[in-house]
Amino acid sequence: MHELKPELDSRHFDIFIDKAQATVHLEFSGTVSLKDLVDSFSATIHNPDFVTNMSALYDLRLANVELDLTETEIFFHFAAGLRDKRGDSYALAFVCADEMTKMVANFYRLFLVRTDIDVLICDDFKQALDWIEQHNRSLPDSSD
Repeated sequence: MHELKPELDSRHFDIFIDKAQATVHLEFSGTVSLKDLVDSFSATIHNPDFVTNMSALYDLRLANVELDLTETEIFFHFAAGLRDKRGDSYALAFVCADEMTKMVANFYRLFLVRTDIDVLICDDFKQALDWIEQHNRSLPDSSD
């Protein structure tokens, strides 16, 4: 059995999975680094309630995202390496409170241009939630 590493106790994110809406909600606060993004991604895909291609809403309104462009690219390659578990066709919404965070999210979106991953970047949580729900409703029903 693995012990929880002490640094995970001070993580800057919380993950909530809404199985009914097929959506992962990730809430970040404080200073967010590449490590926080990698840890949150790993925790999400290893959560027993996670389903491949589940949409995700990244709430960054209370976060100070400290990623440079190289780290953003590193995160893209990390996530791409786990596509077999994460999926390759889903929606990502980033809710940002400042222009610097929007810039980082827009740079990340550039890496996703040639994928089937839809991205919304905005500053309104309800807009992001509505957009994710609309995306999820447009998917074929897989319960048949």
